[in-house]
Amino acid sequence: MSDETRPLKAVSIEEIEKALAGAISSLTHTDVSASIDGFRELETQFGEGADKFELQLSLKVGVSYTYGLEQNEDGSYKM
Repeated sequence: MSDETRPLKAVSIEEIEKALAGAISSLTHTDVSASIDGFRELETQFGEGADKFELQLSLKVGVSYTYGLEQNEDGSYKM
């Protein structure tokens, strides 16, 4: 994992989707596709410097029979 920290506003939607899908896939050993359907900044009551966001996320998750296997040049997997 990277030590780089950025504000959420500075991260692209695609990067967030990829990170979420990768994290869930790593935990569950499944194929995961993440899609952010809504992302907006909310008004806060915490004062200046406190950002609050709402994120609507869709996940497609399926069993991966090839998770962790090395792929051959022809697209098949080494068992």
